[in-house]
Amino acid sequence: MSLKNRIDKNHRLRNSARKITERIRPAATRFARKGGEAAKHQVRRGRAWAAPRVRRSGKVLQEDITPKVTHVLQDTVAPKVSHLLTSAAHLIEPHRDGDGKAKSEAESEAKR
Repeated sequence: MSLKNRIDKNHRLRNSARKITERIRPAATRFARKGGEAAKHQVRRGRAWAAPRVRRSGKVLQEDITPKVTHVLQDTVAPKVSHLLTSAAHLIEPHRDGDGKAKSEAESEAKR
């Protein structure tokens, strides 16, 4: 195949690829947008599920486990771990508006 024929073939393939890309772009954009929204929703659901469990772990540590161990552990380590778990629960838990619906972090930051 001559150089001119290879160049012509390359141009034809490039033009075909551009046309296909232009036809596919709107659908790909919709799928990407829906995928991003679904991912955000799943992250919020996961955070809403995890936060009460982390908070409950801190309470169990403080109320149930701590009294059963030595006073040294009770006075030094347990309050710190309990505070750490409670703080983590606040960070994990999605922000909620007055209706109980989860808000995006951008919305909650805008109100601060």
